Amino acid sequence: MKRWNLQVYQKVIIVFAALVIPITATTIIVNMNAVSYMKEKLFESTREKVNYYRDQLNNQITFIRNQHLVFMTNPKLEELSFKARTLTKYEELMLTKEIQDTMKSIGNSSDFVRDVAVYIEPLGRVVSLGDGVRAFSSGSKWDEIRQMAITQKKPYYIYYGQMYFVETSKNATITTFIQIPQNNMLTLSENVVSKQGNNGFFLADDHFYSIISSTQQYDIQAQIAKHMLDQNDGRWQIGEFEITFQDKNYLVLYNRINSLGSTLYTYIDEREITSVISKYNWLIGAVTVGALIIIVIFAMSVNRMIHRPLLHLIRAFRKIEMNPQELAMVSSFPVNEFTYLNDRFERMRSELNASIELNYEHKMLLQQSELRQLQSQINPHFLYNSFYNVYRMCRAEDMEGAAELSQKLATFYEFVTRSGNDEVPLEREYEHAEVYCDIQRIRFARSVHIGIEPLPEEIAHISVPRLIIQPIVENVFKHAFEQGRKHETCLITVEHRPEEVVIRVEDSGKSLSDKTIEDLNYQLSSPNSLNEKTGLVNVYRRLQLRYEGRSQLQVSRSHLGGMCVELTLPI
Repeated sequence: MKRWNLQVYQKVIIVFAALVIPITATTIIVNMNAVSYMKEKLFESTREKVNYYRDQLNNQITFIRNQHLVFMTNPKLEELSFKARTLTKYEELMLTKEIQDTMKSIGNSSDFVRDVAVYIEPLGRVVSLGDGVRAFSSGSKWDEIRQMAITQKKPYYIYYGQMYFVETSKNATITTFIQIPQNNMLTLSENVVSKQGNNGFFLADDHFYSIISSTQQYDIQAQIAKHMLDQNDGRWQIGEFEITFQDKNYLVLYNRINSLGSTLYTYIDEREITSVISKYNWLIGAVTVGALIIIVIFAMSVNRMIHRPLLHLIRAFRKIEMNPQELAMVSSFPVNEFTYLNDRFERMRSELNASIELNYEHKMLLQQSELRQLQSQINPHFLYNSFYNVYRMCRAEDMEGAAELSQKLATFYEFVTRSGNDEVPLEREYEHAEVYCDIQRIRFARSVHIGIEPLPEEIAHISVPRLIIQPIVENVFKHAFEQGRKHETCLITVEHRPEEVVIRVEDSGKSLSDKTIEDLNYQLSSPNSLNEKTGLVNVYRRLQLRYEGRSQLQVSRSHLGGMCVELTLPI
């Protein structure tokens, strides 16, 4: 019998398929049976709940309507209407009180009733449980509801989200009202469908004007309305159908509420069914046992297909290590076949740690080199111009100005040229930028306006690389103010965010083009590709070395018209 000479990965695939296929097939069968069973049970339970709610709602509304009709024929009400102009105040008061007692009994007879009212035209008054006895006025709530009842002739009327039953006498001298809050009908229906998933229900008339709705899923309601209107048979008493909306399947039940002349629509998201598969744990346990058996077979197969070739591979590696010129097939078995690989890993880890330390040292040296390079690139024109300004002040016998400028220059160069720690508190770095601005303000004969926002105290102590703000400000005076020195503005602002500090340097220079901004951002995105790393690029490189990519330096158009450099430092 011919044996197939399969490769290792082919054998692993075959064993894996033998493991997965039975489990997958069993899982599919279990899910299909469980979903089918639970779907039927859920639908049956929902039907019963919907029918119960329908009967409850019908009974409540029918009872209220009967109470309403009885109230319309109340003798005291008719007497008050007929004798309105002949009754004494006392007689009118007593009849009104008896009518109010009747209205209270109607209100107490059902939780659905919020208010009961009657309008007596000869008397010119409205008697209400909620509002008491008031004069009837044109345009009032009761007048608008009465006009709706006279013109529309509907089973109920919706006024500002509230349902009203209205009955009018034949001669239209008496109009009675019963208010039914929609929230009360929603409270009765709380347990009709589960609140999980996209389940819901709504009560609507034959024109699909929604009376109550448990959710605001109007798209689903529109799909249900379209399906019902497409039937075009006009019966709509009781039934069910399925719709698909946004790749989701819904079962829809509809029941007629005859007392309201409306239909109750209930929709159930079929995805809810999958949440009840836990009843089949025993079958899942059986599948697990079967899976364990398959895993054992898989382990034995892997031992034969992978372990032995791996052992020979280890022997070959050891032989090559001892004598690279000789490849031998036989070697002694180690205590554990992975012992050799573990030893090699430990050696690799040690070498990797040494490499990381070396790389870190190189990184720190590179950062110090970048700082030294920036220190050596101080603009000589700035120094010459400052000395020239001192000379002019001395010639003009402005001793105070010369002393101030000399002191500022001393402070400036002391900070720039000193050695030692490459990091300083943000407060010191910010003060250095302010000193530079003071020198430039003197140099430009105070024709340049410089606005510096105070540094928040809570971030003054954080440690930052030295010389990261002043080079940005220097860039403003070098490129924005050199050509035109009159009436220019430089603003330095600070924004303290929860996990970072943003420092912005903006100017009103007129010579900045969009192409320059684009070139600067390109240079900042690829600082390592530039041979000359001065100014903004030098600052950006040192920030990347210090914060490992967590800092940012961006250039954009300022609202002042010039450049805006935004420096973001993590706290």
